[in-house]
Amino acid sequence: PQLCPKLLALDLSGCYKLTNAGLDTMISMLPDLIVLNLLGCDNTTGEGLGSKGKAHTALNVLTLPGRKTSDITLEQFVIRFPNINLL
Repeated sequence: PQLCPKLLALDLSGCYKLTNAGLDTMISMLPDLIVLNLLGCDNTTGEGLGSKGKAHTALNVLTLPGRKTSDITLEQFVIRFPNINLL
């Protein structure tokens, strides 16, 4: 199912209760999302982002929570989000 198929930008900044699992589920339902802001989402590490196996080709701007993002996570982003232009 698609949550909001025409949604292009999503600002989740400050959603400190958002988890990796919740984020991954949400992203899988937003196929045309281009911009995603996760600044201040301190409960997310980015590890689960897009882990449902499917590359999210529309996303090209991603703002990460920062302090919990690892090199491994960044490597996974490159694979799962091949069109990222701004990270």
